[in-house]
Amino acid sequence: MRFVKETNVKKIIRKYFKAWEEKDLKGFSKIVEKENDYNLNGTLYTYPEEEIEEINIAREWKDISDINQKLSETEKKIANYLSELEINDI
Repeated sequence: MRFVKETNVKKIIRKYFKAWEEKDLKGFSKIVEKENDYNLNGTLYTYPEEEIEEINIAREWKDISDINQKLSETEKKIANYLSELEINDI
C-alpha cells in the first residue's frame, strides 16, 4: 500500500485552491462545470504550452556562411586528391 506524504498532500491542496482562485492554470488545469455534456477528459480543456524558439538571424547566417566555407575547402581538397590519382594512374 502506498501513502501520500503530508508535504505532498499540502502541495496538492494548495494547487487545488489556487486553481479555484485563478480559475485556470494555463497548460495545467481548468475549472469546468457543465461543459461538453459533463465530459471531464482533461485533453478537452488543457493544452501543453508551446515553446517559442527565438532565432538570431545574424548568428544563423554566420553559421551557414562558415559551413559553406568549410564545404568549399573540402571540395577543393577532394578535387586535388582526384587530380593526384589521375596523374598517378598514367
